[in-house]
Amino acid sequence: MRKTILAAFLAAPLFASAQNLITNGSFEAPVIGATTTYYVTGDTGLTDWTVSGNNVQLVNSQWTPNLSLTASNGSQWIDLTGGNEGFGKGVTSNTFNTVIGQTYTLSFDVGTLAGRPNASVDYSINGTVNGTFTNVGANATGMKWATNTVTWVANSTTSQVSFLGSSANASSSTLIGLDNVVVTAVPEPETLAMLLAGLGLIGAAVKRRKANRA
Repeated sequence: MRKTILAAFLAAPLFASAQNLITNGSFEAPVIGATTTYYVTGDTGLTDWTVSGNNVQLVNSQWTPNLSLTASNGSQWIDLTGGNEGFGKGVTSNTFNTVIGQTYTLSFDVGTLAGRPNASVDYSINGTVNGTFTNVGANATGMKWATNTVTWVANSTTSQVSFLGSSANASSSTLIGLDNVVVTAVPEPETLAMLLAGLGLIGAAVKRRKANRA
């Protein structure tokens, strides 16, 4: 019993590190129902995000005027071209706690629509542009989503991530989807070793218990 408790204790740091540090990363709040809603520059009505660059459009997957606008995760997503279309519009997350020197993973999904060209997004961490990700091409029908994943090392005790619709790589000016934003801490090698040791203890305890019952 003690070994099982110890193993669970050892495994806890790794499991905790898998928690998404971004709140409302799939833009499920506020719930808007079968419609779309626009948010203008500086608006914080999009829960835990701040809008930049004119306006963005929150889309619910049930809003389908002759289109299939399925979200990558959940039922809502952001169109970074906004209501009057174009580039340079985006969102910035609320700050989240980070540990200086700790490695983190940022992943996000970019969407394009059938009949539209590529969709490109510039992504930034703490105000520094880290790169541009392009979802190339489109499905025959409906939305096509592609995931980008990058790692970075925190240099401050709090961090933010930002996204802007980009004109790079022949990107569409009429629809650039963003969804499923996730930031997680990367387990240190020592933590992984502790987890494996803990799992070994659990396995040994289970075998011993079965042997005693036999």
